[in-house]
Amino acid sequence: MENLGYAPEDVHRCLQLLNDCHFKHAERYGAAGPWFDVYLVPYSGPTGVVDDLYVKLKLDRDCVVVNLASFHRER
Repeated sequence: MENLGYAPEDVHRCLQLLNDCHFKHAERYGAAGPWFDVYLVPYSGPTGVVDDLYVKLKLDRDCVVVNLASFHRER
């Protein structure tokens, strides 16, 4: 996120914007590994340019912990 010029507050705001329309797919790491949800979300970055961001995260069942695995421009 730092290489994009995003501050932690930007990441927090971006994650707050996520909804069902941004969801792309779920992927699993290994046969018994954890599942991660992948989202593609347009977000106006610190420079004012809208970035199409690839966000991969894992939510615990109680949603107290968000494990952010990827946060970068879509490739």
